[in-house]
Amino acid sequence: MDDGAMDAEQWASFLALAAQARQGNWFYFGAWAMLMYDHMTMFDLEIELIWKKSWSLIKVLYIINRYIPDISFTYGVAMIHWIPGGDFLQHCPQFSRVQAWMSLVALQCMQAIMVHRIVCMYRYKRAVTVYITIGFVVNLLAGVVLVANTMDVVNVPIIFSSTNRTCVPVNFKTWTVASWYLMLCFDTVIFSLAMYEGVCYLRETKQATRGLNTTTWARWTKDRSIVYILMRDSIVFPLIGLLMSVVNILAFYVLPVGAMQYTFTITAFLSPVLGCRLILHLRDAYYQPFSNEMQQSHLVAPSGVDPDFQGDGNGPIFALDTVTSSATTLPSHRYRFVN
Repeated sequence: MDDGAMDAEQWASFLALAAQARQGNWFYFGAWAMLMYDHMTMFDLEIELIWKKSWSLIKVLYIINRYIPDISFTYGVAMIHWIPGGDFLQHCPQFSRVQAWMSLVALQCMQAIMVHRIVCMYRYKRAVTVYITIGFVVNLLAGVVLVANTMDVVNVPIIFSSTNRTCVPVNFKTWTVASWYLMLCFDTVIFSLAMYEGVCYLRETKQATRGLNTTTWARWTKDRSIVYILMRDSIVFPLIGLLMSVVNILAFYVLPVGAMQYTFTITAFLSPVLGCRLILHLRDAYYQPFSNEMQQSHLVAPSGVDPDFQGDGNGPIFALDTVTSSATTLPSHRYRFVN
């Protein structure tokens, strides 16, 4: 129209965009609140297991993976809800660029934490260490190149109200989906290695308990089922990372328009949660083989076992060597089974 006013169709489109932006903004705000809550609830463990430890590569990775997303999300919430309109207009053109670099750093640190866990699970075997490190470096360099090539994206500020505004990238590069395909391939390798180690542990544990009678074997293996083993953090967390890549790829091709703002937010939220919790949940077992992680989650003797029995000859003695998936045997534990 000549006077610049919007017709009914344009006005409807504007209202739809405003509603979509409002929903996306509140979803982002909710993710920020959950991230802050997650950090606060784990902060006591962080002090004990990170800050009180000497400096190491894992400590550096943890700090970056934990605090860069905190800064990134707080910056995003401030841009959307808090800072004055003039400052919003000034910073909007650089908004997606800053977010892209911080998200890349956090995501790669999370993957580095998982790579280190895989290396520890396989006892620093040369072949596993070399190949998975090469894969990580290739994935990292590809991510840096792809993000660097999106620096010419133009962000248009749109202000619906003082607390509802957004920066819309008008020349978003659709080929950036290639980064998620690379991530998917690498995450598949990490998950496959973790799952293989879990299956090997299950198989060798069953072999060690094959000589037991039916009742004793059932009691001892009740918590060592395939589901129980595959639900360990070292296996579940890489699976979640793999699913993150799948969902982000689907957002480009299958999911409704606007889904990417939700999938990207979820990915940015999960990166510090997965990486940091993997270290904090496992404690010292993070640096040890998979069998140690299983022992940590199974410190209590099975039902029907008297852990205080010292072999005084008053009952049948059962000796079980603690097995690992790489044929490393720890000292045996002797139990008396209670009738």
